[in-house]
Amino acid sequence: VEVIRIAVGDLPGNLVLGAVLHAIRITAITQVMPNQLLSSHWTAPTILVSWAVTEVSRYPMYILPGSNLFRSVRMVIPLFTFPIGCIAELTGAY
Repeated sequence: VEVIRIAVGDLPGNLVLGAVLHAIRITAITQVMPNQLLSSHWTAPTILVSWAVTEVSRYPMYILPGSNLFRSVRMVIPLFTFPIGCIAELTGAY
């Protein structure tokens, strides 16, 4: 939804980056997560937790857009969750 909103100009953002991130997530969902060998492997839960923490950390900023604290949280959390999720996704894909 966000990529579409960026494309139509309703939401500021980098369209190419958004499309690439969504493509990576779709690949992880369709190729990495269903793999039976990974069902008990550390990568699947790590991917899900990193995605969840990244997404949930954004919501307070949308609820209180004037809060500098929530804006900072929204900007800082991905600095930790993206590398963790990326490593898990790459390991799962390998």
